[in-house]
Amino acid sequence: MRLAPWRPQNGIYAIPGTNFEDQCLKSGDAIIDMDERSVSIGTDRCGVTFIRNEPNAVRLFATCGQEPNAQGSNGKNGDGSPVLAPPSSETIILKKTNNGIVFLLKSRNGEFTDPVTKLAYCGQDAQRKYAEQKARK
Repeated sequence: MRLAPWRPQNGIYAIPGTNFEDQCLKSGDAIIDMDERSVSIGTDRCGVTFIRNEPNAVRLFATCGQEPNAQGSNGKNGDGSPVLAPPSSETIILKKTNNGIVFLLKSRNGEFTDPVTKLAYCGQDAQRKYAEQKARK
């Protein structure tokens, strides 16, 4: 008998700490939606193209771009609008822990240069707010 692969819960995640609930209600630090095959981390919006299951983890191959009006834009056009970096192929690793924390590691330009981000699933108020915003789209 083969067990179903681990998947993180769909919804808003935030870095655990002092202002955890406030951060959750202000849109969190990441949104993971495996059903829609998308992961948002800060200003990066990633569409998952392939999922590989690993023991206690999932490796996502994704095309990532920046949200319009993102702070990380590459300068400005002549009309003052931001010039965004072109979409890039990235890898996102989500690792399950025993205490409900999810470790997230995302490549940037194909390299794992950023540290691992520790994320916790936000509470019901934040998840309800996210579901309402998602329904309006």
